Amino acid sequence: MPYLKAIAMHNILLILIVVALLSACASNGDRVENPRTPVEGSEDYKGPRTAAVTPVSDRRSGQQTSDEQLSAEIQRSIQSQLDHSGIFAGVVALDRADESNEAEVIIEPTLVGSPGYGADDVELRVRVTEKTRRKVVLDTHYQGDDPRSDLRVAIQELENDLGDRYDR
Repeated sequence: MPYLKAIAMHNILLILIVVALLSACASNGDRVENPRTPVEGSEDYKGPRTAAVTPVSDRRSGQQTSDEQLSAEIQRSIQSQLDHSGIFAGVVALDRADESNEAEVIIEPTLVGSPGYGADDVELRVRVTEKTRRKVVLDTHYQGDDPRSDLRVAIQELENDLGDRYDR
């Protein structure tokens, strides 16, 4: 009888060791070999980042009032296009520029220039900041050649620039 009890204890110990090894292997198998963002000081997050799009500021010269409908459309379009692009783990639209969020990449679009002749003319300045590093990684202007498609062209160029930056 003591012999059977010893074998049972040995088997239980062996099973616990195998389970511990499998758990360790499973957690190591999820790691990606492309470090991106520091997490908790010393640990590196490995994977796509999340992004947030702030509300669009209207800084066009000669503009008396901001066009809130156009600003909301631009924010939604940027959020949707970038979210579907696969560049980021997810893209959220913020209600306020200073809103707390978990995103690593902050995208700040601003309408600039002077209002065009057509209602669809859009010149967009976009500043992209990485929160953890507190570094501006992109600060550029976008506008299209065709007033009817300026917004689409601007957002496509922004997507291309961010795709290059974050290894789409």
